[in-house]
Amino acid sequence: MIKAKCHCGKVSTQATSKIISQFLCHCQTCQKICGGSRLGGLMFEDEGFSVSGETTKYEYQGGEQKIESHFCSNCGTPMYAYPKIAPGKVVLKANSLVDSSVFTPEKSLFKEEACPWDKGLV
Repeated sequence: MIKAKCHCGKVSTQATSKIISQFLCHCQTCQKICGGSRLGGLMFEDEGFSVSGETTKYEYQGGEQKIESHFCSNCGTPMYAYPKIAPGKVVLKANSLVDSSVFTPEKSLFKEEACPWDKGLV
């Protein structure tokens, strides 16, 4: 089971299904959404994913797909997202993991958009 919490502790998630993919996204949209130079994500089947607490939903265009992203309504921590291009899947934001050692990214997406200080890391 993979658990995550926001900064203030009012929102928590848990995923019981197997991780499908782990990645770093360097696109400019993800940089803005996560407030950093890249977004870390773990993709799961939506079945077995549960949320406790109130989130705020924000839907945006990410490349050629719509993404429904959820943030803690109190502290604003990015928590998870539903990429419309992948029905039945959920992406848990790695920044919210209770145990960050479970995150081992397998690939980097949109390397060409990486921040200059990250170019040597991707």
